[in-house]
Amino acid sequence: MNMKFEIIENNGLELIGIVKKIEMRKGAEECPAFWKEFSEQLCIPMMQAGKPLNDLQAAVAENSIGEYALCDCDMAAGTFDYLISGSYRGGNVPEGMEVRKVEYKRWLKFHFEGGMAAFHKNYTSVYDEWLPQHPEYKPVMAVNVEWYTMGDINSPDYKCGVMIPVE
Repeated sequence: MNMKFEIIENNGLELIGIVKKIEMRKGAEECPAFWKEFSEQLCIPMMQAGKPLNDLQAAVAENSIGEYALCDCDMAAGTFDYLISGSYRGGNVPEGMEVRKVEYKRWLKFHFEGGMAAFHKNYTSVYDEWLPQHPEYKPVMAVNVEWYTMGDINSPDYKCGVMIPVE
């Protein structure tokens, strides 16, 4: 399987966003529904007004919330925290949001093209095919960070992906 990826190193991530606890078996339905709710309640009204209308929208704008989604799994409970997030740049953390530090410093960053349909297919392929074929990488299986770009998520040119911490 040919998958575009790179190794990146950083000082970890500090993310701010809105979190929802999701059962692993319901992730394929609940994550897109959470994104829809995020968009309808925060992004669309802010875009229509041309400016943030409240503290939550201001935090979305100031921290590019929506650029990432942190998946932090509790394997024993069969759930994960899904944090629609952006890089925390300091400042106000409004009620309903939280800041999380992700201490991992070395990541496999996978690049996907082809809209969200390709994202779902490639995401599954990374875990089911690519990682088992590349034992030289030791992934931290309980955490990953989805990354997104601005644009039409249904476009065949849309770019997004997933970052998986490795030991």
